[in-house]
Amino acid sequence: IAQVIAGIIDARRGDTFGLTAFVSYGVFWIGLGFAFLLQWLGIVKLDGPSLAWTMIAWGIFTGYMTAGAFRTSWVHVFVFASLTVLFALLAAVFFGAIPARVAGIEGIFCGAAAVYGSAAIIMNAKYGRWVLPIGLLPKKSS
Repeated sequence: IAQVIAGIIDARRGDTFGLTAFVSYGVFWIGLGFAFLLQWLGIVKLDGPSLAWTMIAWGIFTGYMTAGAFRTSWVHVFVFASLTVLFALLAAVFFGAIPARVAGIEGIFCGAAAVYGSAAIIMNAKYGRWVLPIGLLPKKSS
């Protein structure tokens, strides 16, 4: 829910990229959590291939979000690129092709990059200077 709220805040600031990313992934987590809750309650049965195709769909979405990240910063690019790889690995896990540990290790790298990025945004804004570099990329031309 916090991600959805962050997306709404970005929308009010005119940040379409932040809006799309935060709301989309927030809804992803809400939906995935709800699906697992329904399974836990015995209402539905989630199977590997269905979850794998879900990960593929989100991997495609994340792939084009990665392209959009090239107008933000190298940290954003790395987070979205590694998340794209993570979705591909999770699809392979749910298809039974690789052990979950492989995706888990990639998830740790992706998460660490996201934590660094969020820390950089906070620290740089609070101190008014580059405390943690993020590698700003050029915005679109006018």
